[in-house]
Amino acid sequence: MAYDLKDVFYLDGSVQMAQSDGTVPLAGESGSQQIDVSAFVDPISRGKAAGVGLAVYKIHYGISSTSDGSGILDPTETSVFKAGMVAGAGTGNTSAGGLTITSQNSPTVANALTIGAFDFYGPKATGSGEVPSYPVLTQLIEPSTEVPYVVVRDNICMVYKYKEAATEVLYINFRMEVARIKLGTDLLNQLLRTQTV
Repeated sequence: MAYDLKDVFYLDGSVQMAQSDGTVPLAGESGSQQIDVSAFVDPISRGKAAGVGLAVYKIHYGISSTSDGSGILDPTETSVFKAGMVAGAGTGNTSAGGLTITSQNSPTVANALTIGAFDFYGPKATGSGEVPSYPVLTQLIEPSTEVPYVVVRDNICMVYKYKEAATEVLYINFRMEVARIKLGTDLLNQLLRTQTV
């Protein structure tokens, strides 16, 4: 499971955080986007062939006003939200306000299915009492090159929940450093138990 440059590749994308009509999310609204990783995961051992999981070593996040990540945030952005990658949550592509957060799909440290998560505070966020003058992205949990998060389910979901309403529609741009790895029976059984929703 060691981080090896010859095996590691990137999975990246962006998630639009908006209501179904394209308007900005309101306080308390949640949504998600599902990423299909079934082409990289095969948890079934066949004969002498071991099961295969997707090791997530690092996740890089960016918050932007455009899907390609080039849009700079407006200095008046007021949003506060929590977001993260959750293994096997199966939430689908859900616009803001269309997802109910549960213990299985919540991007929190307490959820064993959380691969990585962060809190975001816009430059003019006032919910914390003190107004920051620049955007703040605080990483809460993340895998590492020494101890990756190994996914054995066929999807990873980027889940977000707003605490304070947004000023504009924002995008979470992400890049995951991943590798396919062979899994022994003991590890595979433990992962399957952990990632059963």
